[in-house]
Amino acid sequence: IVIINLGPSNCPVGAKLTDTFPATFTGVKYTAVGALGASGFTASGSGNINDTALTLPAKAKVTYKATGTISASATGSISDTATAAVPSGVPDPKAANNSATDTDTL
Repeated sequence: IVIINLGPSNCPVGAKLTDTFPATFTGVKYTAVGALGASGFTASGSGNINDTALTLPAKAKVTYKATGTISASATGSISDTATAAVPSGVPDPKAANNSATDTDTL
């Protein structure tokens, strides 16, 4: 999961990244690494990701890596959606790219 500020404006504290993992993805643990001045993210944790105080200068990014176990009872496919949001008053010329979904067939 990668959140990038494509610019042109800096995003002061208050950017958000949320990811509520599906119930069939258990024991989730994650790590995060920032680049180019990104700050305010949780470097490691477990469960859902809910970083609400990110600071992202233009071109900065945070890369999250999540691991867990897919339930043996899961069938069909599993989907996960991560969503980003900027604080009020910060221009976002490409709001359509603030969410991404990954779906995998089991």
